[in-house]
Amino acid sequence: MITTITNASTTAVVIERKTKILRITLALTVLSFVIFLITLTSSNWVIITYPANTFPTRQNITVARSTYGIIWECLYGRATTTSINGKYE
Repeated sequence: MITTITNASTTAVVIERKTKILRITLALTVLSFVIFLITLTSSNWVIITYPANTFPTRQNITVARSTYGIIWECLYGRATTTSINGKYE
């Protein structure tokens, strides 16, 4: 006759394994949340530097350089002045 003996140690091993898996998934979730926050708040994903003679004009600013993130757009330049006929100088 064959009998199956279940020990308390096998039950403890199963619980320990599930606890380890839970801790690993919790750590990965926290890590991915931190990385997600960094990517959302970063404004330096793409950096564009324009040549000296081809500065574009946007929002009354002569743009020398611009950086782009997922949400943010930063323009670096100086304010433009408008002439009497409304064209930028």
